[in-house]
Amino acid sequence: MLKLISDRLQFDRSLQWVLLTRLWHTLSGPVTIALVIGMMSLSEQGLYYGLISVVGIQAFFELGLPSVLVTQASHEFAAGGATRLPQSPAKTLARLQALLESSRTWFARAALVYVAVGLALGVYTFWTEESSDWIWPLVWLILGSALSVALTPSVAFLEAVGYREDVYLFRFLQFGCGSFVVWLGLVLGAGLWVLPLSSAVQALWTWGLIHWRHRDVFSCVRDAAAEQASFSWIEEVLPIQWRMAAISLVCHVATQFFTIIIIRFWSADLAAPLGTTLSVTSAIGMLAMAWGQTKFPLISQYHGAGDRERAGTLWRQVALLSTTLMVLGLAALLVILLGLPLLETWVGKSLQDRFLTPSQLLIYAAGNLLIHLVTLQGMYVLAQKRNPLTAATVIGFGILAISVWAGGYWGGVDGLLIAYTVTVAAVTFPVHTLAYLRLRKQLTV
Repeated sequence: MLKLISDRLQFDRSLQWVLLTRLWHTLSGPVTIALVIGMMSLSEQGLYYGLISVVGIQAFFELGLPSVLVTQASHEFAAGGATRLPQSPAKTLARLQALLESSRTWFARAALVYVAVGLALGVYTFWTEESSDWIWPLVWLILGSALSVALTPSVAFLEAVGYREDVYLFRFLQFGCGSFVVWLGLVLGAGLWVLPLSSAVQALWTWGLIHWRHRDVFSCVRDAAAEQASFSWIEEVLPIQWRMAAISLVCHVATQFFTIIIIRFWSADLAAPLGTTLSVTSAIGMLAMAWGQTKFPLISQYHGAGDRERAGTLWRQVALLSTTLMVLGLAALLVILLGLPLLETWVGKSLQDRFLTPSQLLIYAAGNLLIHLVTLQGMYVLAQKRNPLTAATVIGFGILAISVWAGGYWGGVDGLLIAYTVTVAAVTFPVHTLAYLRLRKQLTV
């Protein structure tokens, strides 16, 4: 009976590491926030979260390709019929090697462009600030993040071909060490320098996963793939990649520039409570998507093997659990914000100006939950190796991006949050859901 339950839930060690990573984010987040509030001024706090937002544009240069690579490699691996990569037929290994080399070339070039654009965006965002303490932390943070961008395809490859457990274990160690570096740096007074230091440590862990822990895997693929692969990046990856690139670009502009908008058009002081609260909601979102992250390669493999029923059952379980966790997490955060006045009397320090108000959180949470459902819809479509819902996503998130930037420019934090949730509810979510339901109906015919 226990084995049957375990099989039904698809609970494996890779899920344990992802859950531990998300749990670490959830538990370590309050510690980081407490140290940031305790060791930084309100303006420094705004700059801290502004730098995080700037470096986050690496999603522009990944352009959704990691998910495409996981899907593509998972399908190739499943088609080979082997349970372990070294046992795969030579043809499968050749195609996987060609896919890996093409993606490495793409990401190496993307990393170089990322450096230039990241530095330009940082200067644009912070140029009006009186302090110039952000300049060199920005430079080194961008360089460390560029290294992570260049290593991305190798990690996605490992995740797709059966090494998910090690990938998620190293991510747990990576984020744990990164948090400790931030904490130690804040306590020692390193200020904004904690971010590039943490980025460097995390990039080092990624390098160790690829070039130390699993160097034999990449050697196996390279040495065994002696025959010429009948693989074309233009014909097999680009049709999905350009769509994911467009989706990634417009989604990021619409949802990940909140702190940058407020710093650029208002001030770092006003951006501080927004950045702090969004860091918490981001951790909640990552925890809610934990099971989905581990099961995405598995669902892709089921679709690659033609087992649509099993893939669909697992994805419904993922969606239900993920959404439930999202609602509970946001509700818990609301309770905490309501209790801040009591907490202030205990710690003897003003805290309400460091977070969004409960009413502001309610507005944002409503839109954020709908975006979570849109993300689940998109991931299921991609797991089938089908073209993503490009038109619906670009239209919905494109209008959202215009609305958010206009709302932030004219109305500050309140204007931004109201514009976000109203547009998501009225445009983004309905447009994407209608396209998703139309696709599901076509698949059942």
